[in-house]
Amino acid sequence: MVSYKAGVLLDMVGDRELQLLYERNSLRYARDVTKSIWRTARRLGVRAFVPRTRMQDIRDDHLPLNQIAGIPTTDLIDFDYPRPGFRAPQYWHTTKDVPENCSGTSLAAVTWTVHEWILEQSEK
Repeated sequence: MVSYKAGVLLDMVGDRELQLLYERNSLRYARDVTKSIWRTARRLGVRAFVPRTRMQDIRDDHLPLNQIAGIPTTDLIDFDYPRPGFRAPQYWHTTKDVPENCSGTSLAAVTWTVHEWILEQSEK
């Protein structure tokens, strides 16, 4: 049987103006995982990881992993991703929500951070 130590959900991490704040449910269920990822980002100089807590809880795919499976899972989400009714340009859930409107730089920064964090965890 496989035993998982932690989970990381990547959701809406391709914004050109990426800002990842602590997500409240992630802090509630996976505080150590969440904080350790932010420490890794700080060590790497990745400024998109902002050590500030988002005001609202995000109900996302990490909740069943935390609540049912008991796997401490954090949600890396930029919920301020351009969406209708908010700032321009507006892509989220529109026909313009396509790879061309994502930032390779943001995707690379998140991927690098998570990759380095995984390597750090494997050394423990």
